[in-house]
Amino acid sequence: MKKQLFALALVTAAGCFLAGCSGIAVITGNGIITEKTFDPGDISRLTTAGYWKITLDPNADRNQCTIVIDENLLEELAIKSGSGRLQVTPLHNLQPSREPQLRLQLKQMPEKLNFSGISDLEVTGKITRETEWSFSGSTTASIPGFAAPEIQLQASGISRLTLGGNVEKATVRTSGSTEFTFNGNIGELHLEQSGCSSATIRDCETARKMTVHSSGSSNFTFSGNLQELFMEQSGCSNAAVRSCESAEIQLSGSCTAKLDAARQLTVRAGGASQLLYSGSPELQVHTSGSAKIKKQKQ
Repeated sequence: MKKQLFALALVTAAGCFLAGCSGIAVITGNGIITEKTFDPGDISRLTTAGYWKITLDPNADRNQCTIVIDENLLEELAIKSGSGRLQVTPLHNLQPSREPQLRLQLKQMPEKLNFSGISDLEVTGKITRETEWSFSGSTTASIPGFAAPEIQLQASGISRLTLGGNVEKATVRTSGSTEFTFNGNIGELHLEQSGCSSATIRDCETARKMTVHSSGSSNFTFSGNLQELFMEQSGCSNAAVRSCESAEIQLSGSCTAKLDAARQLTVRAGGASQLLYSGSPELQVHTSGSAKIKKQKQ
């Protein structure tokens, strides 16, 4: 059902962008592909909207922006560059003859990035500075090279985000049917989920503390070594954590959690929630309603 809803949402989003839901006629590309290249200067803030394939190299030896699109659609773009900002957005509803491209070579990574519409984003090279990311609409992103002290990320709609590397501190907020994946190490994570979004943290060997708030039918999965976890679940959300030293869990609604805890586990569960745990932690448990706490067989 979730995949069907995702497909329906994707078709709807694409239809709105290409068919002109605002009532303005669609401008169709003439099939003559052209390029516009310019120096945007040092960028601290990047904003894009519409339909783009975006490649971003934050470790280049120059600042260069190249736009590849139908010749007659180039003049239908609002391109604003200067004062540390670059903004590329469509003025009208556009239907390119092929996937338009936005290629960015930058000497340094922008601090704030905002992507909306239907985007395919690939970031190459290392990201070593603090950054803030905002995704909406239907964005697919591959950002594997984090080596940063902190990131802040907010995503909605039907975005598919795959990140990786090493981050000291991360604040992540997801909604809609966003899928967020991080492959690598996060020292501290603050995660807020809603809707039917999902968050997956893989191969995280140096996690000190994670705070997770999940609602709706969201899903959270962690694999690695975590010292301290605080997790609050509601609705029909699901979580699976393997493994952690100590955890404090609050459950309500009909949510389900699976947890491997080594040292200490504090649980407050209500409604029809269920916790399945493994390990031999010191337990402190309070239940109400028809909530269940069970130890899984080794």
